[in-house]
Amino acid sequence: MGWRLPCATIVVGMLACPAFATPADPTEDTLRAVRQSLAEEDWPGARARLEQAAATRPGDCVIRAWLAWFEIESGRGDPAEALLRAGGCPVAAEDRGRWALLRGVAAERRNDGDGVRRALGEVREREPLWPEDRKLAQTLSLRHREGYILPLEAQAELGLGGTSNAFAQSPTDAALREAPGSAVARPLVRLRLRAPEGTVTPSLEVGGRGYGIGATVARGLSNVELFGAVAARLGRGATHPTVRYRHEELLLDAAEGSRYWAANRGEIEASPTPTLTFFGGAGRRVFFTDDWRTRTEWDLAGLQAVRFLRRPVVLGGAFRLYRAERPVHDQVGGTLTAATDLPMRASLRARLALSGAFDDFPRSGGADGLVAFGTTERRRDVAVRLSAGLWRPLHTHAAIGLTYELARRWSTADSPGLRYYPYVEHRLLVALRVGDGGNPWRARSWEAPGRVALPWQDLEEWSVLRDDPVRQLLRREEDLGADCGCIVP
Repeated sequence: MGWRLPCATIVVGMLACPAFATPADPTEDTLRAVRQSLAEEDWPGARARLEQAAATRPGDCVIRAWLAWFEIESGRGDPAEALLRAGGCPVAAEDRGRWALLRGVAAERRNDGDGVRRALGEVREREPLWPEDRKLAQTLSLRHREGYILPLEAQAELGLGGTSNAFAQSPTDAALREAPGSAVARPLVRLRLRAPEGTVTPSLEVGGRGYGIGATVARGLSNVELFGAVAARLGRGATHPTVRYRHEELLLDAAEGSRYWAANRGEIEASPTPTLTFFGGAGRRVFFTDDWRTRTEWDLAGLQAVRFLRRPVVLGGAFRLYRAERPVHDQVGGTLTAATDLPMRASLRARLALSGAFDDFPRSGGADGLVAFGTTERRRDVAVRLSAGLWRPLHTHAAIGLTYELARRWSTADSPGLRYYPYVEHRLLVALRVGDGGNPWRARSWEAPGRVALPWQDLEEWSVLRDDPVRQLLRREEDLGADCGCIVP
C-alpha cells in the first residue's frame, strides 16, 4: 500500500511542487502563442496577441520590439517607427542593440542603404546581443558594408594541380623559351584580428602563401611569401581612412628557405563611397641576391564597383613606380582588372577575372641592359591573364573549387639564352578552402530559460567563399606586373 507526504513536507523537491513552481512569464507565454500563430500563418491572430500584450503591459520592451518587428514585416513602417520612438524603452543592453537593428531592418525594407549603415553604427561590438540578433547584425553588415570583415577571421587554402610552364610568373622574373610543365601546389593561410570598432580601430594580419613546383629543373623557384601587417582605421565606418605598416619576405627555394627579398611598406586606404576604394603605398624592397634590383617603390590603386548586364563587376586599376639601386631596373607600370562573381545553380559560384598589365623599364638597354635582361634594347612588357573558377560550398566553413588560369607575357627582352622574359602558361588547380569568423569581443547575453527567439527573416551565414574578397583576387592579378610589389591588401 503506497502513501505520500504532503508537498509542503518535501524540502529537496520543492521546485517540483505546484505550490513552489516558478510562476509563468506572461511575456514568454505571449511570444510562444505568437510563434505558434506565425507557424500556422495566422498573422491576424499573431497581431492581436501582440497588440493585446502591448496594451496590457506598455512598459514591456520585449513585446514592443516584437510588435515593431511585426509591423515592419507587414510593410507598415510608420507604426513601427512610432513604437521605436515611444519612451520607456530600451532598458537592457540587449534591447538597445535590438532597437538599432529594428531601425536597420526598416531601412533595408525601404531600400535605404545609408539608413542601414547608420543603424549598424549604433550596434556596439562589445555590447551583448541575443543570439538571433547577433546573426542579424552580421547579416546586415555583410550586405550593406562594403569590405566589412568580422573582428576575427581565419582562412586556409590548398590548391593542387599542374602548369604548362614551370618558369612562368617566377619571382626571379626571367622565364625560359623551352620551359617544361610541372605539378604545382599553392597553399595559403591568413589570420586577421581587429579591435571593436571605435574612433581608432587597430587591426593585425599575419599569414603566408606558397608556390611549390614539382619539376626538378624548376624546383629551386618554389617559394614561400610571409607577411604581417598592423593597421588602424581613423574613425568609425568604412569611409574613414586606414593606415597600415606591412612587412613581407620571400623565401626562394622553399626547401632551403633562402631569403630572396624583404619589404617594409607604409600604406593608406580610403573608401569615400561604399563602391569606391583607393589605395596608396610606398616602401623599400631589398633583394639579397641582386643588389641592382633593390628599390624604393610607390604605388597607387583604385577599385570601383559597377553593374554590367545587371551583374556586379569590380574594376581595378593600379599604377607603380620603382626606383632601383641600378637605373636599369627602374620601372613604371600599371594594371587594369575586371572581376565578378556569378551565382549558378546547385550552389555553384563562378568567378571570372581579366587583367592586363604594361611595364616599361625606361633606363634599360645598353651594357647594363645586356647584363640585367640579356638585351641592349629597352625593355617593355605587356601581360594578360584570364582566370576562371568554379566553387561549391561544402559547408559554411569549407568549399571546394576548380580554377583555370591563362597567362601570357610579351617582352622586348626576348633574346635566346638564359634571360628570356616572354611566356605562355596554362594552369589548372583543384583547391580546398576552410575558414571561420566571429566576434570574440562581444559580451555574452544572459539567456533566460525558455526565452522565445525573435524570428528574423532572411538571415545569412558568414561564408568561407565570401572571404575571397575581390581585393585579394585583384592582388593576384596584379602579380602580372614584372616583379610586382603589389599594394592591394
